[in-house]
Amino acid sequence: MWVGILHFLFLTNPLAKIVRHKIAETVVPTIVGLYFLILDVWGDEFDFIKDNLEDHKKVFFILVSFTVALLFYRGVGDFLDSKRIDDMLKLFSSLFFSIENIIGVKKSRFSETIATLDSVDDTFERITHPKKQIKAIISQANRHFVEILQLKRDAFDFTIMRKNPITDDWYYLLSDKAWQHTEPSILLEQNSSAAHCLRTGEKLFLPDKKFAAKNGEYYLSERDKRNDCLGSVFCKSYNIKTPTGKEQFIVTITTYGVSLCGRHDRRVIDSVESMLGEFALRIELELILFSLKEWLRTQKEIQEAAKEAEKKARKEAKQRQNTKNV
Repeated sequence: MWVGILHFLFLTNPLAKIVRHKIAETVVPTIVGLYFLILDVWGDEFDFIKDNLEDHKKVFFILVSFTVALLFYRGVGDFLDSKRIDDMLKLFSSLFFSIENIIGVKKSRFSETIATLDSVDDTFERITHPKKQIKAIISQANRHFVEILQLKRDAFDFTIMRKNPITDDWYYLLSDKAWQHTEPSILLEQNSSAAHCLRTGEKLFLPDKKFAAKNGEYYLSERDKRNDCLGSVFCKSYNIKTPTGKEQFIVTITTYGVSLCGRHDRRVIDSVESMLGEFALRIELELILFSLKEWLRTQKEIQEAAKEAEKKARKEAKQRQNTKNV
């Protein structure tokens, strides 16, 4: 919270942008220097200076004080900006390491499975495990949040909601935490981030839940209220087409009691959103594989049911024929 306030005071508010502009950096010291030069060199020659020397001293003192304050203000801003850059470099370095580990988990499973294949019939079923891979992604994201962002393990959560293609009811396909979550039906009926993403099909990152709730963009859960409504949320919906329809999912990454960044610094917001988007992108790939496996499983069940029905029909026809012959 305090970091966000400091960034706003020294980096992102309109005054800070003016002070940190190259023109201000050049013009203000130049004016003070020229004024001092005029007083020092031509002070005894011009009547308007000699006759008002005390006033000019006061003006010069004010200009010098203003310049010192300006340089101090800019110095604090430069320090915060350099620290922010260092934090972003550390953040993305950790992100790349996490992604490398995510890919490594999948690569290891593929390599181990390929070495033990003895037929081609169940190759896809054996080699792809979307839920396991999603859990591996969430595990790496947990490490990223805990080690780099210094968050407690219960300060964030990942959830994936799925729409049942048969009943059209939404349910939680996966969740990082075992605690009670707000029912999907309630979320999608309210002004929630999930409802917004489902309606627009766009991703959404809200750095400040409390502010977003006031603007009708977020639904505050009981857990949010127990954490003073502090936190950030990233949400994205997915519509994955299959040969016979589509699968729908909503991925949500949320923090409780602490925000990932302030809502004033656009560069930091974009960086954090990009980081969360990388994890969501890896999850999306697994959801595509999950959808394909579900479609194949359904088609297999339909084929088996058709075979059973055909077998039963032949058996009944044979029984009728035998009865007729008797």
